[in-house]
Amino acid sequence: MKKTLGIVVASSLAVISMPASADFLFSLDAEAQYWQADASGSHAAARTMSGFSGYDWDSSGQLGLSATFIHIVPFVPNVKIETQELKFTGDWVATSDSVTVDLGHETYTLFYAPLDNDLVELHVGASLKQIDGFIAENYGMTDQPYWKIDEDVFSAYLRAAVGLPFSGFAVIAEGHLGTFGDHDVYDFQGSVRYRFIDSLTLDGYVSLGYRAMKMDLKQGNDFITNYEFTGPFANVSLSF
Repeated sequence: MKKTLGIVVASSLAVISMPASADFLFSLDAEAQYWQADASGSHAAARTMSGFSGYDWDSSGQLGLSATFIHIVPFVPNVKIETQELKFTGDWVATSDSVTVDLGHETYTLFYAPLDNDLVELHVGASLKQIDGFIAENYGMTDQPYWKIDEDVFSAYLRAAVGLPFSGFAVIAEGHLGTFGDHDVYDFQGSVRYRFIDSLTLDGYVSLGYRAMKMDLKQGNDFITNYEFTGPFANVSLSF
């Protein structure tokens, strides 16, 4: 996430230093999201016969960062890069055993924007979600069960927004949906956005919304996950 944050900051500074007329050629959006997510679900492993569904999960704030580059070059897709924390701890209700789930990931999206203005946005494309995390169980033993999660999932991408004229408000729906091989993953969110900065060189937005994410992953016949994460979020974004 630190690496991606550096890319976002460096790109933003580079755009600020360019003439205002560049806004008519391309735009860069940098966004930070705080997601107060609740976890549910379980995992199953043949090696340890684990398959508990009775975990009492901690609600946890998760940080997400993204950068979106949109240009006017015909036939060349636009680019969006996202990085998302996704780490939770749960206790099995029947014992003192616990589990830590980390499904943090990066998402790389190529998309076209047939509509992109203050009143209507429509972005359509495809994404690659690279999950780099782990699941670790704690039974108070020396040798604790641990599974590395290193998976790539392809998905369709769609974003639609409708603005209320002369108000600064807009309603936004955005999502990734991917069923690829043994994996079934979705990531949907809806929000209401308000523009609090409106200038020739910089626009600023705040958003409140709700997000739902599902991660069903399968590693052969030995390990599967079935997790969902849901909850409200708040965004702050800048558009150069």
